[in-house]
Amino acid sequence: MRRGAKALLILGVSIPAALFDDGRLFLFVPVLINAALLVAFRRTLVNGPSMVETFARLRGRNLSTEEVVYCRIVTGVWCLFLALNGAVTLWLALYASLAWWTLYTGVLSYVLIATLFAVETVYRYWRFRPYDGSVTDPLFRGIFPPRRSG
Repeated sequence: MRRGAKALLILGVSIPAALFDDGRLFLFVPVLINAALLVAFRRTLVNGPSMVETFARLRGRNLSTEEVVYCRIVTGVWCLFLALNGAVTLWLALYASLAWWTLYTGVLSYVLIATLFAVETVYRYWRFRPYDGSVTDPLFRGIFPPRRSG
């Protein structure tokens, strides 16, 4: 998120909270963050390259056509996650206790993010075996040895 967008997000919550003297409006910050990330990820699906493809190329790898398609699918999965996570945080902000909101936004949502990231990483290594010198290569080489060509 760019610095200007962060400032708008903070002002977008702070000003109404001050005007209405209601700190509960800060409960909507995670909703806005999920919405902003959803817009950013979704935009890359429309305009390309997908967000996940951009991250994959930062590692200096050339991607096959199959990997590019896979990156688009994973970007779509992250869009779905962000939409659902935003909906849950919105529901919690509107209808749940502060304790439940805090538990979800402070712990459970991060566990879900880590789980999605970990599952996708394991699946990607199993499917593509993208050994390019990253820190996780030794672990995954032991689990999923490189395929023999020929």
